Amino acid sequence: MKLTDIHTHILYGVDDGAQTLSDSMDMISEEWKQGVQDIFLTPHYGHKYGYVDRRVLEQRFQKIQQEASKHFPEINLYLGSELYYQSNTIQHLREGKALTMAGSKYVLVEFGTGDSYFDIFQAVHDMVYAGYLPIIAHIERYDSIRNCMKAVRELMKSGACLQINAQSILERFPYRKTLFCRKLLKEGLVYFIGSDCHDMETRSPNLERAYRMLNKKEGQQNKFGFYAKKVIEGSYI
Repeated sequence: MKLTDIHTHILYGVDDGAQTLSDSMDMISEEWKQGVQDIFLTPHYGHKYGYVDRRVLEQRFQKIQQEASKHFPEINLYLGSELYYQSNTIQHLREGKALTMAGSKYVLVEFGTGDSYFDIFQAVHDMVYAGYLPIIAHIERYDSIRNCMKAVRELMKSGACLQINAQSILERFPYRKTLFCRKLLKEGLVYFIGSDCHDMETRSPNLERAYRMLNKKEGQQNKFGFYAKKVIEGSYI
């Protein structure tokens, strides 16, 4: 099973994810064991964790690439960011300070869990108008959207793609995030599943378990691979 992890915090020393190169390699090793072949490294970017200079991100990404090529030559790594949306996000994208996904027009964007639906919808509209293709990170976290299918469809109609976290699929019922994710999956509204891994202890890579469950219940693995390939190619979904 060849999988793509579109949301990780494997890039070391820049946020609350991996802290050392060794940490990064441990997570990549675990991803490889689980059948993940394409990995996006998406460190936080925004006021919560700072605005790391892209040169630092690129230098550390190159070090990880060099190390990974020695041990896992078949793994493909891509650099991106998880952007915490603010009024200056689009400007930072235009100036090249904030990174898109693998140099494409796709951007992985997160919001505050308590942000209003209006603010999220407006952000999606503004990003699309500016020429970007927003992927909303862990859609199940936002109180104003969870369990409001009308809001979900409006966001997608406006140009947003939806990503959910693997752990949200794996939680036991009646966990509200799990119920919401299952509903989204059943209706074919999810484009991406990411591990959102941060470490090897409390938030470790877990895509294989999630896909194993999906294969039993939903049979959508090929669809997710198709969408991930579109991001890698930089082509429209």
